[in-house]
Amino acid sequence: MLYWLIGQTLPDAPAPEAILLTAMYAYDRRGGAAETSIKGSKQGLGITKRNKQRFAAQEMLILLGQLAYNLISWIRQDLATARPALQRLGMLRMVRDAFHISGQVVLDGQGHIQHITLNNAHPLAQPFMDGLLCYLARDGTSLNLGEI
Repeated sequence: MLYWLIGQTLPDAPAPEAILLTAMYAYDRRGGAAETSIKGSKQGLGITKRNKQRFAAQEMLILLGQLAYNLISWIRQDLATARPALQRLGMLRMVRDAFHISGQVVLDGQGHIQHITLNNAHPLAQPFMDGLLCYLARDGTSLNLGEI
């Protein structure tokens, strides 16, 4: 597979040194997109460095980060079905920009959400509203844009 990745044919009996060099060439050709994606996700979630001294506390922080990553990924994927442009938003942009759309929530007497108004001045408010409408309509929640 390594030889295939670098565009060469597999020799009959490759020497161990040749396999090692081929692995290095294949590694160099991959471009580093995975590392860049991981870095952006870690920055978006604020987990760029270890900040808990106890192992159990750090493990819990990592697990919560994984949960947040999965939830944000699922939300972005679901919103992108209604507005494909939202699929290109990375983790950092989702947390920093999209989840900071100001708005107002109106609750009924039992504490259930009745109405949500998103700030129409925010550039991502309309795409988010388009993506959320089908989910909120099932629960009888109305959503619109307005001045906040």
